[in-house]
Amino acid sequence: MKKVIWVILAGALLFWGYRLWAQARKSQPATEKMLIAPSFSPTKKLVVANKEKSLFVPYWSFGSAQDKTNLEDLSPKYDRLIYFGVAANKQGIDRQDNGYQQLESFNKMVNGEQEKFLTLRLLNTADNLKILADSTTQQKIIKDSVELAQRYRFQGVVLDLELSVLSFEDTAKQVNQFVASFYQQTQDRQLRLAVALYGDVFYRKRPYEVEIIANNCDEIMVMAYDFHKSYGEPGPNFPYLGKEKYAYDFQTMIGDYLKVVPPEKLSVIFGLYGYDWTLGHQGKPLKSAEAVTLSQIEQKFADPCPFTACQKSTDKHSQESTITYQDEDGRKHSVWYEDQRSAAVKTEWLSEQGIGNIAFWAHGYF
Repeated sequence: MKKVIWVILAGALLFWGYRLWAQARKSQPATEKMLIAPSFSPTKKLVVANKEKSLFVPYWSFGSAQDKTNLEDLSPKYDRLIYFGVAANKQGIDRQDNGYQQLESFNKMVNGEQEKFLTLRLLNTADNLKILADSTTQQKIIKDSVELAQRYRFQGVVLDLELSVLSFEDTAKQVNQFVASFYQQTQDRQLRLAVALYGDVFYRKRPYEVEIIANNCDEIMVMAYDFHKSYGEPGPNFPYLGKEKYAYDFQTMIGDYLKVVPPEKLSVIFGLYGYDWTLGHQGKPLKSAEAVTLSQIEQKFADPCPFTACQKSTDKHSQESTITYQDEDGRKHSVWYEDQRSAAVKTEWLSEQGIGNIAFWAHGYF
């Protein structure tokens, strides 16, 4: 009889205990009950497992003997050299293109232990839309690219598929299919696939579904430059901070990528160059800006600066360098550019977010 009583008491205690717990649970705010994935925090510091530094080598950057010597001296400082690159048409890889013609020269110059990647340059939006609409052409391009990479002993391919159009569902699906097919064939040949994407892909709503693309490649390479265009208003290449001033910035952009791409799969490309805008009386550009490499800027504005009203400074928001001056005709100019110092600021912050892979555009620019 006593055992029965104890069983009843124990059951009653369990029942009322559960009721009290349920009531307390019910009174909690809904957000406390949900399992929420950790959100991006610019102050959160992570440990970077691997760090890799890459250099893009354009086919036009080693035309002279001195260019070749410079590349041979420079290449040991990098873990990976990325050849830029080969182009394509309806027949597959374009054998008449200068990038293809210089491929042998690049291969002979790179004798170190660095990795080599081959870039497929698909830079014209109109041509790219035709390629995306034709699966037969896509397969020719993929097949040729993979075979070239193997023939010249590249470890991987960078797909630089550039589309300046606004985001359309059909275009995005075509991009996804192209990337997935490319990835399958590179995997079959023991090659890695990297996909280069704009830094402003989220901000300007371009036709790339980044999460799907990231699931069908080994690496996403973010082109963290050209936020301010040559045909637009003067401004930094890609501002580190200053979303309130510039409507978007580097930290926000990385946060957008980290929502859908793991940090170990991200690489960030810094463009060591800038633009020189000629301004009218109202401070508005009179024409498209002139692209200038970091090397050209350092030579043109070497101390003492040879131009009238020449002022150099570092913008506190963007962390990039800026120069204002007057030319011989009395017209005002505004120059914005990325250099090693501003890239180092961004690189240090990337490490705190768990991103250790960076690249530089490009050999011959600095």
